[in-house]
Amino acid sequence: MGDAGSLVLVNGTPYSWQLTNIHSYQLVQWSFPRAIPPFSSTAVTVQRDDAPLRDRNQDGGEATYTIIGAPGTKPLMFQVQARADNGLPFRLQVLLQSVAAQNKPVGSLITLGWVVRGQTNFVFAGSYNPTATGTGFVCNDMPSAWMQASLPLLGSRMLRQICMPGTHDSGELRSRVACVS
Repeated sequence: MGDAGSLVLVNGTPYSWQLTNIHSYQLVQWSFPRAIPPFSSTAVTVQRDDAPLRDRNQDGGEATYTIIGAPGTKPLMFQVQARADNGLPFRLQVLLQSVAAQNKPVGSLITLGWVVRGQTNFVFAGSYNPTATGTGFVCNDMPSAWMQASLPLLGSRMLRQICMPGTHDSGELRSRVACVS
């Protein structure tokens, strides 16, 4: 059947994401929802084909989403990509086609990686603000001082109102580290 894993798309914006184009080559599973509602997430299964005589270095796919309802004159779009080219390992990545995020200008490529039988996440959050750094959006691959840099976005929100994927038991881990040292 081939290697499989899941990609979790986290829409942390007040806008819907509308699937506007999808294509794949040699992927057994590459099916994305037509729409991802605001402040929600969805898991997509990505599975490669391991049939004999297939050149796995040609595996690939694209799924383009348009951010619906954001103010502005041109559509804001990003593309989720699967790639196994140029001798690099198979990976998932996101191309910011016509939208920018903090420290990620339009045209940036965000490498997500690939976890066989595991989960890879893409988080895109915030609301459109053309005067903010990166148009008011944030996404994966944040700078080390991301909380300070996100102060205008986080504002006076309570901790329970902030989503930080991948931080499960992080407080417990710190406690353990503090006890060990």
